[in-house]
Amino acid sequence: MSDDAPAPIDLSEPKWRDKPQLLRDELAARLAAGIVVDGDVARPLDTLLVQLLVAARRASDGAGGRFELRNPSDRLREGLSILGLHDELLT
Repeated sequence: MSDDAPAPIDLSEPKWRDKPQLLRDELAARLAAGIVVDGDVARPLDTLLVQLLVAARRASDGAGGRFELRNPSDRLREGLSILGLHDELLT
């Protein structure tokens, strides 16, 4: 990552759970430059947050951009598997 690249979006921050529209706005703002998300979370994500990540992944893929979900915790992997979205977000 270059020095001017934004830090990854840290999904462990409570603000994303409390106000998911903030995550939507942050993902949209980063779409052109590439989206990097840190998935080291202590609990599975709320389904709404996962839906936002799926939408961002698809938008990024459609625009030929970058989407990367780094450091997915076991809890995140488990939650994505239960929802049937493990391969969509982690491959």
